[in-house]
Amino acid sequence: MRRLWGAALLLAVGSCQCWNPNAQYGTALFLVVHLNGVPADQLAVSLFPLEETVRQPELPSMPLADPATMRVLLMPELAGQTVTVVVEGLVGGAVRGRGTGSAVAVRDLEVDVEVTLEPVTGVTDGGTDGGVDAGPACGPNNCQGCCQGDVCLDGMDAGTCGRQGGACQVCAAGDSCVGGACAGCNQNNCAGGCCVGSTCVMPTTLNQCGTMAQDCFACNGATASVCAGGECRCGNNDACGSGKRCVNNQCICDATSCPNGCCDGTTCVTPTTADKCGIGGKQCSACAANKANRCSATGECQCGDNAPCADGQRCVNGQCKCDVNTCTGCCQGDTCQLGTDPFTCGRNAVSCFSCDPVLTNSCGPAGCGCGGGAACDPGQRCTGSCVCDAESCPDGCCMNGQCMAGNSNGACGTGGSACATCTTMDPCVNGRCSSCTNLTCPGGCCSGASCVETATFMQCGVMGSTCRACDRRVADSCTGGACRCGAGAQCGAGQFCSDAGTCLCNSTSCNGCCMGNTCLPGTDAGAACGIGGAACRACAAPQANSCALGSCRCGNNLACGPGQRCDVDAGVCVCNAGTGCSGCCSGNSCVDAGSTTVGSCGMGSNACAPCDSRFADNCAGGSCRCGAGSACGPGLLCIAGACVCNPQSGCSGCCAANGTQCVTLAQTSNPQCGSGGVACAACTNGNQCNNQGACRCGGNVCTGSSGCVLNLGLCL
Repeated sequence: MRRLWGAALLLAVGSCQCWNPNAQYGTALFLVVHLNGVPADQLAVSLFPLEETVRQPELPSMPLADPATMRVLLMPELAGQTVTVVVEGLVGGAVRGRGTGSAVAVRDLEVDVEVTLEPVTGVTDGGTDGGVDAGPACGPNNCQGCCQGDVCLDGMDAGTCGRQGGACQVCAAGDSCVGGACAGCNQNNCAGGCCVGSTCVMPTTLNQCGTMAQDCFACNGATASVCAGGECRCGNNDACGSGKRCVNNQCICDATSCPNGCCDGTTCVTPTTADKCGIGGKQCSACAANKANRCSATGECQCGDNAPCADGQRCVNGQCKCDVNTCTGCCQGDTCQLGTDPFTCGRNAVSCFSCDPVLTNSCGPAGCGCGGGAACDPGQRCTGSCVCDAESCPDGCCMNGQCMAGNSNGACGTGGSACATCTTMDPCVNGRCSSCTNLTCPGGCCSGASCVETATFMQCGVMGSTCRACDRRVADSCTGGACRCGAGAQCGAGQFCSDAGTCLCNSTSCNGCCMGNTCLPGTDAGAACGIGGAACRACAAPQANSCALGSCRCGNNLACGPGQRCDVDAGVCVCNAGTGCSGCCSGNSCVDAGSTTVGSCGMGSNACAPCDSRFADNCAGGSCRCGAGSACGPGLLCIAGACVCNPQSGCSGCCAANGTQCVTLAQTSNPQCGSGGVACAACTNGNQCNNQGACRCGGNVCTGSSGCVLNLGLCL
């Protein structure tokens, strides 16, 4: 065996019974040649870049075994270099097959190389030039790879790289052969940049970022503004995280970056809580203590599924309760009342009670009272002060402002008249002294023992009846011995006699409700609910199931509003598909069609849902909209009522139609090419738009006067 500069000694060609390669031969290649059905009685082996060719066996005699093996001894100086081996199978000197292989030589070690032959047609003469191909000279007309002398190689190896019959090139150490061309982008020549195919991008940009010759990647224009040190960054800071976007080189939280939550400084809070509640990127706010226990999907503080609790209530297990912890007045069910109204009186969260409207006209710290004092005694009525009159003491008589039974000699009388004094000889009988009768006083009335011959408003009666004082509220005259209002009888309970002499019902006369001029108790939910002389009304069945203290109610709560109904079993107002809400249901509250917002949108009694404020700025007809149009699609932002495509809109591809349309990466093609929300542009020089939104010719970028030969991926 000999070891030559630029040459190789090939040992015996044979079958796989040759000895295994080992380190005893020093720097060497051990070839395994698969004939792959190609007939051969001789192999021509060429080494590149040494440009040495040897034929084995030197004198062909019989067909070779498959596979054939041989050992090639190399000069130690070739260590670290890529050595390409070209093997041709010959029959009678004519080339019948060809194959290539390569390996990096290792000092003092043997490296295995496998080569598989492929049939070759059109070459019939082995020639006499000693080369491996005595056919037509290698060139663009007969070689799609590259030419090593007159030998056509596939041109895909770093040691023999080329296309279209050009001379084979040796790529730089660490470089690779891509599409028949040295990649030309590696850590040796692009350590400070990134690679797009064989092109080194340096300095890097927002859309082509990376370092140390890694593949370029596009930064998200919404979260970064620069590429620095091979990393996407927002100014001098790291790229913005979830819920933030990069504006003027600062990470901020706003409606665009945090549409479904609220901003706690620059942090997007989602899901929100009662302590940090809001929607649409607004600053978070804390719900009022004890008033709410959650933040809804629409960014509203709620107690359970309902609105926050009112003053005097607190939220307990998702329900608004009235108790001594929050209510200084009285509790009407779960509603806290001030406790100072005669109809809802009480202190320290006791159950509200109604004051007697006859004996009282106020509710104070001590309870029900008349004027500034205590409640009136039975037989009196409160008119700002306690009085005794015909209304309060109809069956007795009045003495010193108190109502007396009127059947004693010392206090004899009836009809609320002043008490008279009778004697034992003239005792009190039926509210008058016995000496005055219809026989002794046929034309008048008896006041004690005296006969009042001519009846008056204050002493009215006839045929010796006990004189009565007419009530000025219900009568305006005494005619024929009877109190009257106009030409009729005196007015009934809950009425008053007007100046026109007619009986009317209003707030001065009726404690219940007025149905026409009739005063009713005001407790009938079906037909007559009301208080304080207001007109009676029927409580609407879907919204209420009872009447209390003159108000239609659902359980202990006020009647339900439009778009709600009263759940009779639970005694609470609900909003759902069966309640006829014109807009949408926010918990159990109805947001009518005219009040829906970008935070509470919907219709047809469906549940309200927030619009994504990145894509919409209003709600109309139950749908999220941007301006007067539909909500923006993917890759667009709603800005000032219009859908806009830009680097912040999240468009994976490029922006077309003057920035109103997003062409996704999957859709990009000539003449609309780009990525990261840049304006679409047409590729030139025959470059095509690849799946990364970049104009490329294979792995190259054709510029200037060069044009892209697309099927080769080369700029020519």
